[in-house]
Amino acid sequence: MSDEYYSDSELVSHMERMLAFARLHRTPCTKLHGHSGTRTYQSWVNMVNRCYRPSSKSYPQYGGRGITVCDRWRYNFANFLADMGERPIGCTIGRKDHSGNYELANCKWSTKVEQTISRRDIKLTTFDVQKIRLLYQLGLYSRRELSRMYSVNECTITRVINHKRRKEA
Repeated sequence: MSDEYYSDSELVSHMERMLAFARLHRTPCTKLHGHSGTRTYQSWVNMVNRCYRPSSKSYPQYGGRGITVCDRWRYNFANFLADMGERPIGCTIGRKDHSGNYELANCKWSTKVEQTISRRDIKLTTFDVQKIRLLYQLGLYSRRELSRMYSVNECTITRVINHKRRKEA
């Protein structure tokens, strides 16, 4: 792919043509761009899917919250690779600002320990938990509004409201 961008339907069509060509000529898909089987490529595919594919298990916490991938990366793996480099062993893509989008200024390769420490759902203080419960009980805010206010997913808000939080700071 060059620096041109494709619409979602054009991208799917392009990928289907590439796969058909590979099947017809018995060429492994990795020969089409050379990275299909790599950890870096899998991270890119997963990132795009969780932001744009509603059937993805992670979609509600990403695309469902409005998290997007910058156009430079969304439609072009080569650009993602050029900006981020190869994925180091033991790392996954992480966002510095968990309410921000996937883009160069907001992304880095993070270890599982770094990602666990910076998880959004464990940043609520005891005061935050009490305030969330009160605001919801009074009917002032919906779960979705509260999740956006506190930068946590709706599942976390539901657990807070239902007194099912395991850990409060």
